[in-house]
Amino acid sequence: MSNISFILAQAATFGAAVSEQARGPDLLGAALDYARAGVPVFPCVPLGKAPLTHQGFKDASTSPAQIHRWWQWQPEANIALVTGAARSRIDILDIDVHPGGDGFAALEQVEQAGLIDSWQRIVRSPSGGLHVVFPSNPSPEQRSWAVPTAHVDFLANGSYVLAPPSRVRTRDGSVRSYEVVATGARPAPVAGWRLESVLRPARTVQLEATAGPQRSGQGPRWDAERLADWMAGRPEGNRNRSLFWAACRLAETGTVSTQQWETLAQGAVRAGLQELEAVRTIQSAQRSTRLAAPVASGGVGAGEQRIAL
Repeated sequence: MSNISFILAQAATFGAAVSEQARGPDLLGAALDYARAGVPVFPCVPLGKAPLTHQGFKDASTSPAQIHRWWQWQPEANIALVTGAARSRIDILDIDVHPGGDGFAALEQVEQAGLIDSWQRIVRSPSGGLHVVFPSNPSPEQRSWAVPTAHVDFLANGSYVLAPPSRVRTRDGSVRSYEVVATGARPAPVAGWRLESVLRPARTVQLEATAGPQRSGQGPRWDAERLADWMAGRPEGNRNRSLFWAACRLAETGTVSTQQWETLAQGAVRAGLQELEAVRTIQSAQRSTRLAAPVASGGVGAGEQRIAL
């Protein structure tokens, strides 16, 4: 039995259902404790994960005055922590549990490979999953990614997570809390890219950098991270069309690196698209944007098609 599995076996009572009428946890006090530790926080809806602030994790703060205002306005608000070295001090390996499967086999795989021995603490989520917390790695900064086939997410720059003692309503209607299961002895940063390389299936289709003229105009200045964050929140039924639109907007900014395209693809994966499906949608948008670009004379050349985006 692996080290983390052994810890969980000794913690069978963690994650028990709690009464909605029971006295709530000291959410304000916990939020202030996180802020004092240098981790920006912001409020989410009571018993849920949706942000209560206009810009979500971008509004996160370590200001005691701001935190007091938020929790005086909504005393039962859940606590969300920003992840990643850019704004915080933590990266998180998120082990999901849902009707389609769980990430415990993936957890055992990376643990047996000796890649996650330096965890800082382990949090049991209301679904029965885990948040394996590490000190963030400031150099190089790490990006967030998801491997849906392994039921695992890595939360670094550009992500957030609910933290103890937040509570959510689960699929069976009960209310359960996030709870700290264990604290590590020798915390150190984890190499997120190594975890990803072990867990992600080999991709047969790759994204490549693109180069093109930047469109003129007074429209918004799109960037890969902003579009990826927007994409991650798209509902089912509108995700492919949304990704095509976002990829066209990114292509219009001019030269786009492979890493920027990968960032957008991961935003689509976070929304629930399969990775190969996301890559092919982006490639379709790349082709369409190239076809839509005017020739030097300003007209449409032979064999070219102008597409209104």
